Order: sequence, then structure tokens, then C-alpha cells
Amino acid sequence: MKITVDNKVFEKFPGVKLGVVVALGVDNSKQSLFLDELRKEQESVRVMLAGVEISNHPHISPWREIYRSFGSKPSEYNSSIEALLKRVLKGKELTDINPLVNLYNALSLKYILPFGGEDLDKVQGDIRLSFANGDETGIYLGSDAVVACDKGEVAYLDDLGFICRKWNWREGKRTMLTEEAKNVVLVTEAVPTVGDVVLKDATGELAKQVEEKLGGKIAIYYLDENSPEVTIDFETGNNLKQEEREKASLSENNRPVEQRCVSTGSNVSEKFKTPTSKIALIIYRAIEEVVGMPKFSVEHPADEKMGDYSTNVAMVMAKSLGKNLRELAGEIVKKLKSDVEMGKIVDVEKIEIAGPGFINFWLKREILLNDCEQAYLAGNKYGLGEWVEGKVFEVEHTSPNPNKAMHIGHLRNNVTGMAVARLFEAGGARVIRDCMDNDRGIAIAKLMWGYLKFARKDGREIEDIHYWFDHQTEWQTPEELKKRPDVFVDELYVKGSEDFKNNEEVEEKVRKMVVDWEAEDKTNWELWKKVIAYSYQGQELTLKRLGSRWDKVWHESDHYKKGKEYVRRGLEAGIFKKLDDGAILTDLEKFGITDTIVRKADGTSLYITQDLALTELRKKTFGADKIYWVIGPEQSLGMKQMFAVCEQLGIGKMNEFVHLPYGYMSLKGQEKMSSRMGNVVFIDQLLDIVKERVFEKIADRGFSKSEKDEVAEKLAVGAVKYSILNVGRMTDMAFDVDTSISFDGDSAPYLNYVYVRTQGLLKKVDKWNNEEKVKIENLNDEEIKLLRWIYRFGETVERAGVNLAPNLICSYLLELSRRFNVFYGKHTILGDESKKDFRLKLSAVTGNLIKNGLEFLGIETVERM
Repeated sequence: MKITVDNKVFEKFPGVKLGVVVALGVDNSKQSLFLDELRKEQESVRVMLAGVEISNHPHISPWREIYRSFGSKPSEYNSSIEALLKRVLKGKELTDINPLVNLYNALSLKYILPFGGEDLDKVQGDIRLSFANGDETGIYLGSDAVVACDKGEVAYLDDLGFICRKWNWREGKRTMLTEEAKNVVLVTEAVPTVGDVVLKDATGELAKQVEEKLGGKIAIYYLDENSPEVTIDFETGNNLKQEEREKASLSENNRPVEQRCVSTGSNVSEKFKTPTSKIALIIYRAIEEVVGMPKFSVEHPADEKMGDYSTNVAMVMAKSLGKNLRELAGEIVKKLKSDVEMGKIVDVEKIEIAGPGFINFWLKREILLNDCEQAYLAGNKYGLGEWVEGKVFEVEHTSPNPNKAMHIGHLRNNVTGMAVARLFEAGGARVIRDCMDNDRGIAIAKLMWGYLKFARKDGREIEDIHYWFDHQTEWQTPEELKKRPDVFVDELYVKGSEDFKNNEEVEEKVRKMVVDWEAEDKTNWELWKKVIAYSYQGQELTLKRLGSRWDKVWHESDHYKKGKEYVRRGLEAGIFKKLDDGAILTDLEKFGITDTIVRKADGTSLYITQDLALTELRKKTFGADKIYWVIGPEQSLGMKQMFAVCEQLGIGKMNEFVHLPYGYMSLKGQEKMSSRMGNVVFIDQLLDIVKERVFEKIADRGFSKSEKDEVAEKLAVGAVKYSILNVGRMTDMAFDVDTSISFDGDSAPYLNYVYVRTQGLLKKVDKWNNEEKVKIENLNDEEIKLLRWIYRFGETVERAGVNLAPNLICSYLLELSRRFNVFYGKHTILGDESKKDFRLKLSAVTGNLIKNGLEFLGIETVERM
């Protein structure tokens, strides 16, 4: 499922952000849990806000303006937080409802933020926050009548109607949280006056309390203008009863006259998903021909018992035509069945109506077998597509500073960037992987100072750079110390930084190093080249181990002077303005983005000017259709500002530039650390820890020493990469060594284990007939389930690439492996001569798909475990 905020919402209300907690498998039945916390926050609010006009509170008043903007008077409709505060301040006690509601009400009072929650098993399809068209219906809490949204109000919606009206005014009854809720989404919303720290603290406390007291699997996401959508590995609607589906819709008799006409504007587009697979597209086109309506979805149903594909076309049309949903679905199905008989939908053998009006399709078994055959014949090319054929994409990833060894923060960046690049290549694009090398400036000068002063072999502290130049053999090398060159550099940078911080005279000398470097002083440059060369050597060792690469490295030292030219261009074009103190400021009002300084009052240019120069250089060098920056979320505003200025200067359109943020990575039980303190975990250290644990698991499996080292290295690197890519890109994660190397869980070693099993079967036979055909009537349930998953591989790869979501590949491979293991456990592969060849082909295809999928993620397979 997806949770999406319509971009039009962010355009209308810039700066609004959402914190989202998804909790799967919680126990919400514990009576009176969090009631004490709720009572405590009630009393705290009554003291803190006594005598305060809450409508003027900075967390409240923006909501009143938002409500006014979509035509809802704040005197009649209050945001949930304002209504909650008014109730408490009038002395009324909040009711003990259930643990989740008690908790988010308590936190709502504590942080003065709106909180809400939905039962995902009662949601139909995806959740989206968007402007209502006026035809979205449902029953809200406190009412028994089916009503429709007001046209233009902002509401949370799903495929059946609204789940929360007027942004956070009134919760829908169908998806409300009850004691029976097991899988839930919890949301807190922040207006621009709420700081990011407050939102993250509130969301983090919510997630922590749920995990500690209610259990379950917890994930945190943040949605904003830069990241308006998140994909969650969960199928909604698992506990949605038919009467609940039917109650969500207005009948012709009780629909108000003014609500019978449906807007056909673009606001409805978010409800519809264009098919990506060839088969789905055939079904889509056939439906389109029958109904003449281009906006509907064709997707896989959550339960395979309901078919291979399902469409909501009748539900969409019924709203606009005012017809009974099931009757309309029946008319469409009748026409489609006629087309099936005429051979127009050649891939479908059965069409049926389900629920309130979904139309489900079952594929012919011949199609499943044919796709399996195609997968076998295509081998390692199966899954490749043409969805970005002919495009040129540039992906900047990792970009480590050459004054440090790469740490686990770089690791997630690297693994994510390389996976996205591979997915683009799978779609037919030419991809340039590059990085930005910040090889100059004060940080590099601190490293140079650290080496100069603290790296002498005899331990004497020398500060004379000219002495070093003439006596370089008196200084240590990594080889002599038997250290990795990047670790050697990192340690010296820490020493240099500490000396710089604690001694004003040293600070002055280090700053002079920067000046001398810019003056291209020969001695200074020799020292500079020496220390950064050590760093590059270490980077290459790590990149090789990760199977990573850059096609182009952009060195800041080559283009940093060009930044000032862009300041001049901006002033001449009238897109920058000079302030009274001489500083130069952008003018980004039309983009709805906060302005930024591009040159300080003292004439110093800031990094944005260098980024402008480099972006234009990139465009001219490779002519990329799009440039992607894999950079942490803390840079979101800076990236948007730079993209906007690029458009103003004619470097490129904003939609040609994409910031690809990702969540933070830590180690389980360990807090995020600062590399400046010298206690950060390096990438290679983590890989070595995991490799050592893998060694222990394969110690008695008959490997030679060299074989064991090779297998352990591949499994360790793969385990780390899979753990990173297996979670949503924007989800913060704590890496767990034990989970990552499990041979029977959601891990790369488990997938490798299944791959090895498939290859072992193939090695046991000298010869088999790979052209042997199986009779459709002889297929058993496990074989059919495997076939029904195999054909989805290509569309999964495309979805992962389009949505920049490598985790979709992980989910696919895990399910494929589990289905194969069930098949393997229930049936004899080699002993049944009547089906041996077919089952060997199924095994071969499964192995190929695991290998192909892992390669898209940058993970190598092993042949023995």
C-alpha cells in the first residue's frame, strides 16, 4: 500500500509536514493502558494554557487559516487539536477509549499537535491526503448517516471514500481504531510554525511507546513537499466486511441533489494507477474499450483467491453515473465476457464481481506457463524492460569527504544510490554514477595540519611545512603502521581538529593553510596531494569490497572558483537581490521556497554557488535527462533552493533535478555518533563484524580456507546490503547483525540458501528435457502459486524503479523463496518422472529470478552454503 499527499496540498499549504508511524501486529486490547499519561497531560495543559486564547496559539492559528482556505469556517469546524484543547480546558475529562487512542490523545496535548490513526485492515487500497471532489462518501464518528465530503476540502481518502474529513476534523467510523485493531497507521501533522525537532520528537515518542507497550513491527516515515509518498509492504482491507464497503457509498435515493454531479477535474487522478505489466495493460485496454473511461486502476488483489488482477472501474463509474454499484459492475462484466469469447482479452479465463463492485480477473494457466517459459529462456535478461529506454540519468551517491574513512552513514547512501542506478539500467536508461569530492577548505586543512604535526616517526611535533617538504621520509606512512590508509587519515583528522579547536594560534595557522592553498603554494599543494591520496586509496578499497563505483568524480578544487560567476549572473538577471549589508539573497517567492544567502556580506560565496556551477557542468558534460542526488534528508531545503535557482538561471527545469533522501542508519543498541570524536563505526569494520559471524555459521560445512573466505565475504556484504534495502528508503533503521545473517528469515543469506537449493537440484541431473510441456490439468496448488508469482517479476522491477523503492524487490524475492520452499517441501522434484522436467524448470526459473533480483540490489550469489 501507499500513503500519499497530493502535491496540490503542498502547493496550497507549503511547509506542512506529516509524521507517520506504521505499526503491524500490535495488541490494542489492554484495558486503561496510557490512561495515566492522558490524565497527566490533561492537568499539565490546564496549568500551561490557563487564561491563554488558544485560537492564537502558534500551533493552532495556522490550522484556522487552512480551514478558511478550503471554505470551512473555524467557528463551525475546529481542527482536532483545537477541539481537544477546548474540551480539556472546559474541565471535561477525556474518555478511556483504547490504548492507541489514549496514547495519541495524550501526545496531542503534550505537543499541541493533531494526532490520528486508522485501522489498516479496514482501509481499502491506498491512503491519500488530497482535495475532495465532493463525491467521496462515508460515515463519520458521531453520525449514522452516509454523507459526502464538501468539494475542495482536504481529506484523507481511500478507494471507498473518506477516512477522515476536513483534514483532521472528524474521523471516519469505518477505519476508526478499536480494541481489535492489529495493523494501524498513526499520523501527526505539523504546520510551518512547528519545528522539525518537535515533529520528530512527537513522532518518535509515539513509535517508542507503541513498540514498548503494544508490541508489533514499527516503522517511521515523514512526508513533506520533497517526499510526498511512502510505500509500505502491507495489503490493506484484510478485515473489511461487505456491509462496511456498502455503507461507505451513498445510494441514488439518499444522495443530496447537489452532490449527484461529479467533478471530472484532475484531482481524481491520484485514485488511479496505470498498469505497468503487459498483461495488466491488455486488461486495462479491454476495459477502456468497453467503458470509454481512461481513469481507473488494474491491480493485483490482496488475496489471490480473488484473482490475478482486479479493477475499481465500476466503483469509479457508479459515482459519476449515479447507478447501483453491483448492477453497473454486472453490465461491465457481461460486456467483457463477450469480449473474452471473441478473443479480445486473450489472457483471461474468468471474470467475476466481488464485494461492492470490484471486478476480478483470473489469468489462463497457459499464460502463466508461457511466462515461466519466457523467464527460463531469457535467463539473466529476464526482468529487463524499456520503461526508461533512451533516457540518460546521472546519480550522485556517497560523495565522502577525503578527510575521513567512510562510515555507516555513507553505507546507506552508497547501497541506495547503486541500487537505484541498477534499476534505471534495468529499465533501459544510460546511467552515470558520480560523486562530489570536497577536496578543499578548512576540513582538509585540519587533516593536513594533523599529518604535519602528529605523524612524525619519532613522535616530535613539527609545524614547519617547509621542513616536512625537505624531509618527507621522516613522516609515517599507513603501510609502515600496517593501517588502512583511510583509517590513518581519519585518526590524523581527529587530532588536527582537536588541536584547531583548543588552540587559537593553531586555528590561525590552519586558516592560513587554506589561504596558501588557494594561492597555489607549491609546498602546501604537495602536502595536500599527499594526504588526500591516502584517503582515495582507502575509498577504493571500500568501494571494491561493496562492488560500487563512480563513473565520474567531480573535484571541488577544479570548479570552486566558478561559483562567483553565478552570483553575477543572478544579479544581472534580477533573480538575486543585494541587501543593505552587501549580502546577496535569492528571490524564490514564486516557488514557495524560503530564500537563502548565496554570498555573505564579506564577499564569501557559499556552497550553493559551487553547486550551481557543478550542476551546469554536469548538464553540459553528459546531457542527462534527470540528475539524482542521493543525500540525507537534512539537505532537503537546500536542494530545493538550488533546483529553483537552476531553473531561474536557465540551467535546467526543477523537474529535471531530484533529491533522493534516505532515513538514518544506526546499529542496534547504539546511538548515532559523530565522526569528529573518532568513535564512528566504519563501513569495513561493520562488514568485518558480519563476516566473522558468517564464518562461525559455515565453519563446519566442508569449505577450504579460501572457499570459506570467499563465501563469508559475499554473504556478509550481501547481508548488510539487503538489510539496508529491505526497509523503505525514508525509514530510519537500526542494523541488527543476527537478523541480517539469518539463514531462515527475511535476509540475503536465506535467499542465497534457496538459490543454492535450486542449483543443487539442477546439478543432480546430467540431462533433462527443458522443452517438456506439462498438462495444465496436472498442475497442483503449490506449482500454481509459484507460477502466479513468477510472472510478476518484471512489473515488480519496474515499480521498484519508478518509485525509487528497491525494497519492493526484496519483498518479491522473499515471497518467491517462501513459495518455492513450500513447493519443495511438499513435492518430489526428481522422483516423479512424469513431472520431473517441469519441476526442474520451475527450480531453474526460481533460481534465475533470485539471482537476477539480487543483482539489481548489488548482491552476489554463492553456489555453496
